[in-house]
Amino acid sequence: MLVAPALGSQSEAERGLPTAKSRLRVCNSIVIIDSTDSPAINCRFVWNVVDCLNMADFKMVWSDGSLAGERILKLSGPFTLSTVFDFQDAMRANHPPITIVDLTDVPYMDSAALGSLMGLHVSCQQHERRYALVGPSDRLRTVFRVSGVANILVIYDSLAEADAALGGKAASA
Repeated sequence: MLVAPALGSQSEAERGLPTAKSRLRVCNSIVIIDSTDSPAINCRFVWNVVDCLNMADFKMVWSDGSLAGERILKLSGPFTLSTVFDFQDAMRANHPPITIVDLTDVPYMDSAALGSLMGLHVSCQQHERRYALVGPSDRLRTVFRVSGVANILVIYDSLAEADAALGGKAASA
C-alpha cells in the first residue's frame, strides 16, 4: 500500500510523485509509472508492455505502388493521438484510386489512431476508392479484433497479398 507523506514543502520526488526522470509505460490500457527518483513509485509489469519512450519517432513516407494509381503510405513508430493529425492531413492531401497503409513498423496504436483508420475506410467508401492496411502486428490485430473493426477494415498480411486482391475486380472497400 502506498501512503503519501504530508505535502508541506517537500519536492515532487519526496512526496512520491513522478518527475521528469520518471518513465511512463503503457501496459495494454494501463499506464505504469516507473520512477527512478522515487522509491514510493516503482511499479513494474513485464508482460505485454509497450515502452513508448524508447520507441522510434513516428514517420510517414509515401511511395508509388506496383498497381496503376496505387500509393503506399509506410508508417513507422507508435501511431497515437499526437500523430493522428499528420496522418489525417496526409490522407486529405492525397486521393489516389488505391491507398495502401503499411503498418509493418507500427508497434502500437491508440484509439485515436484506430479512429483515423476508420475515417480512411469511410472516406474510401464514400468516394469509391480502394484501400488496404498491410502488415499489422499481432498487437494491432488484437486492437482491431477487440474494438470490433477487424471485419470492417480491409487488412492483408503483406503488400503482395493486397496487390493481388486490389488488382482484381472483387477488391472494393
